[in-house]
Amino acid sequence: MSDSGEEYLCFYNTETHELFEPDENLLELPEKVVVLEIPCEARLDPVAVAREYGLGVTDLLNDHPFQMNLKAKVTPLSETGLPEYIQNNKRLAAGNSLYNENQSHKRGR
Repeated sequence: MSDSGEEYLCFYNTETHELFEPDENLLELPEKVVVLEIPCEARLDPVAVAREYGLGVTDLLNDHPFQMNLKAKVTPLSETGLPEYIQNNKRLAAGNSLYNENQSHKRGR
């Protein structure tokens, strides 16, 4: 969910047409994956959401008026915070390798 609560956000594989769940230790940007931003149900169909929650059919229209041509927004991963996250993972991985290398040298004494 976006910070505003108005959109759903997910990583989406454009080749397999499935949600993508990145590994927390990700070291490179996955190919064919984008961030997909989809309007929430109240923006897509405020009348149906009102009915689902037992509200009057027009109760949500003030905050969520009907909109024509609602579209999902597609953002390349390179334009998200993921590249910085990956760089941090690489720094941590490099630090761990140096630590492990130092530990193995100490054991060899």
